[in-house]
Amino acid sequence: MPIFEKIFMYTLICLYFYPQFLSAEEKIKLKPVIVRESVFSTDMYNPVIPLFVVTKDEITNKRPLNTLVLLSKIPGINIDRTSARGNISSIYLRNAEANFTAIYIDGIKVNNPTNSRGGGYNFSLLDVNSINKIEIAKGPASSIGGSDALAGIINISTFDETSKENISNISYGSRGYYNVSINAGNVLGKYQYDLYASNSNDGSPNDGSSFKRDALNLLVRKKEKNSDLKFKINSNNSFSSYFPDDSGGVLFSEKRDLEYKDTNGVAVSVNYQEEFNDLINYSAQASYYYEQEDLASPGVNPGIGNSAGISKNSSDSRYSIYSLFFKNNFKVNDDLNIILGLDIETGKSIIDSAVEISGANSLSKDTRKRTTYSPFISAKYKILPDVLFLTSFRFDLTNNFEDNISPKIGLSYDLSNLASTITLSWGRGFKLPSFYSLGNALVGNSALVPEKSTGTELNFSGHNQSNTFQYSLNLFAIEYKNLIDFDSNTFSLVNRSKLNTDGIELLVKYSLSNNFFLNTHLTYIHSDLDVPNVALRHRPNWKGGIEIQWNIKPGIYLNLDSTYIDNRYDSSVVTDDKLLPSYVKFDLSAHFKLNSDIDFNFGIDNLFDKNYQEAIGFLARGITPRAALSIKF
Repeated sequence: MPIFEKIFMYTLICLYFYPQFLSAEEKIKLKPVIVRESVFSTDMYNPVIPLFVVTKDEITNKRPLNTLVLLSKIPGINIDRTSARGNISSIYLRNAEANFTAIYIDGIKVNNPTNSRGGGYNFSLLDVNSINKIEIAKGPASSIGGSDALAGIINISTFDETSKENISNISYGSRGYYNVSINAGNVLGKYQYDLYASNSNDGSPNDGSSFKRDALNLLVRKKEKNSDLKFKINSNNSFSSYFPDDSGGVLFSEKRDLEYKDTNGVAVSVNYQEEFNDLINYSAQASYYYEQEDLASPGVNPGIGNSAGISKNSSDSRYSIYSLFFKNNFKVNDDLNIILGLDIETGKSIIDSAVEISGANSLSKDTRKRTTYSPFISAKYKILPDVLFLTSFRFDLTNNFEDNISPKIGLSYDLSNLASTITLSWGRGFKLPSFYSLGNALVGNSALVPEKSTGTELNFSGHNQSNTFQYSLNLFAIEYKNLIDFDSNTFSLVNRSKLNTDGIELLVKYSLSNNFFLNTHLTYIHSDLDVPNVALRHRPNWKGGIEIQWNIKPGIYLNLDSTYIDNRYDSSVVTDDKLLPSYVKFDLSAHFKLNSDIDFNFGIDNLFDKNYQEAIGFLARGITPRAALSIKF
């Protein structure tokens, strides 16, 4: 490890102990580490299962370049960007597989089982300026998220339903980057209208890629005393070009032809909530999600890592999912709360593929459909004044697969005299094989079975008497079974691997004055895969960060954010396995409130122009100065 990075890590560790010497007499208040209740069923988890939240204020103050940059700052999340944003970037939650996290946007699950990540979500489709809040539940969570929630859930809301402001945003950065958006709302009688539209262009990064996206979102809401009716539409389309996965990127790829992808998506939902009394408080939602992806790839020449290379190929993938969701919250008394509900999903896919073999195209068509019926029940009971007990069960009944039961149990003990809380939880998760894994023309295998996980987590959290120092310490262990992996002998995907992960995650927030705040986080994860001589790709053992926030004076905010990523393995067709070196990256952002209607942001990503690769041959974006202007009208 280079000397600079050693200094960074030692500083990070020391900062955890420094707050013990802060004066307890200073009455400086920090925002709570424990987050608020979620907009869907994770409200039953809090505080038994602590959630991590990113708020709209944090996003507005920092104005990150895109959603992937925002997510990369979150403890326990590692991201590899193998090229332009248009290519799917993988999100590894606590070093689990990239498709082991259930992603919800405005209450709709958007995991796409037709893509090459086997059910991941393409976060390049989500405009960071449209995000209102992000909530993350870590650990097996299929008891509330069903399939895909092997490692946890990321829940994102895109509308601030309490805001009545009209805002236009203009962001511009180096190499031709820009993002223009407008948010307009109005109230007509009993109805609230919100419209969000944006256009984004990544310009010309240093990796030869390109990315363009348009988005249009609409919310119509009718809120009355005891009821709330919402109609939402989120739509987007994007076009991107980049070097293919595993090609060695701009540095090593022998073929200089780019892969092209055109993606279109739309999500529509109608949600109705009504509260009659403590025993009848229900929510019902009907939703539809559609995504189409046209891809044309030049393939990858044979190399050290794969003597056959990857053939030239193309595909047209269409995926749609219809879902009906109902739940009722029974507040039996002040100590007992029960949620009972039913989730029904029907997913359909059509994948037309072409693979070039000996100069001729081999054509294939794969069509799949599956329906899952999922009754669920959750209960939270206050056993003692300071002790909460949580139990949650979900039963997933899917055609052509065995029935699955996903339990979750937890205990929370509030040590009020010590201003601390201890929680212990255990749960299971599962994931149905993706349509890509079952039917892909190159590597698909229709005999695959669901992947499963079992995890335990212990959490300590609290603060000092003056609330100037807050901490959250998590110890966790998760076992994954039936992992779907590529078998070179059969040149297909098979169930064979078992993965054990255990680790520690530490978050600390403290203040040196009323205007100066310091946030730090450190994650260590050990992963043990039962496949000899195979290393997990893109999985650093260590990740940490130090964030300095300085409210210079009212209306002027400065943020310096540093992130450390440990060594991690990667491979490509042209290079075979390589160890990518660790790095420390600094980002600077400033927020100026010029008056009540105008805000100005300035930032520099990769402040010291750190040269590193998140995947073999794919250069990270260099130093990127940017500016943003927000105007209320």
